[in-house]
Amino acid sequence: MARLIILCIDRDDDLGEKAGIKGPVIGVRACKSAANKLLLADPSESDANAIFAAIKLKKSLKNSQVAILTGSRELGIKSDMEIRRQLEEVLRKTRAKEAIIVSDGSSDEFVIPIIASYLPIASVQRVVVRQSERVETSYYILKSYWRELLQKPELARVVLGLPAIALLILAIFGSAGMSLILACVGIYLLVKAFQLENLLASFSHELASTLRRGKAAFLLYFASLILAASGFFLGYRASEAIANAYTRFLLALHEALPYLAFASFLFLTAKVIERKLRKLVYSRLVAIAFGLALISYNAIELVLFPSVGYQKLFLAIIVSVAAISFVAILEKVKG
Repeated sequence: MARLIILCIDRDDDLGEKAGIKGPVIGVRACKSAANKLLLADPSESDANAIFAAIKLKKSLKNSQVAILTGSRELGIKSDMEIRRQLEEVLRKTRAKEAIIVSDGSSDEFVIPIIASYLPIASVQRVVVRQSERVETSYYILKSYWRELLQKPELARVVLGLPAIALLILAIFGSAGMSLILACVGIYLLVKAFQLENLLASFSHELASTLRRGKAAFLLYFASLILAASGFFLGYRASEAIANAYTRFLLALHEALPYLAFASFLFLTAKVIERKLRKLVYSRLVAIAFGLALISYNAIELVLFPSVGYQKLFLAIIVSVAAISFVAILEKVKG
């Protein structure tokens, strides 16, 4: 019987995997034999140093005993449950009232709350092999984050998916791909900032649904997507050589607006074909999209090229108001 038990923790069961020794190991002679066998199997094993440190500590303390608790190669619940089982066995045999924990790294110290639930912990001693304390701690932290990352697909798509796309773009386009990567990051941040995930998911679902059912609306959906992408690309190419960021943005938007307006027209037409949009609502939305695109196009043109004058902008406003008014009158008559 011993009042104090010195516990050496081997959470990943190196003792069992390398030396073929099952825990718990109790007593100085048994622990010394286990450490020697472990060193013969792997001279670089730091758990052996922790066992010898526990034996040395036992010799300096009266009414104490030393024991080794081994876990499982599969770190986590399985390992911790095995350590708890072995701890119960050690306490039955030694009747210890207090514990001192000796470990060789931060991973073994994860079981401290388990041990503390059975008996008070007087001290925790870490045995540091000269070259490994920070390396091992960093290793277990990174391993823990990596395991959590792989278990959560939504995190994996961001942390692994985006760098993978960036590397593929750089591999295909070389240094020119850096602008494309920045554009992709910008689009992603824009989607997150304005919470457009549901909108994009709905669009992709409708695109896939119309393709499966062989609907003509699929062609319109696909064409609207291609037109929008072409508009952004041509706008970027047209403004690529402009040094001023403000002017570059306006010129890119000016070039992309006709494509975006026509893409919205095709998209709304597909909605009508799918009977997900009433014809009167369709007319109103088309008129609004046409008016916004026409006014914006001429307003940007006036800012970029002041020499064109205000006449085209005034005409665009009149045409847009006339189109929206016509649709409003039509709705009133139909209603």
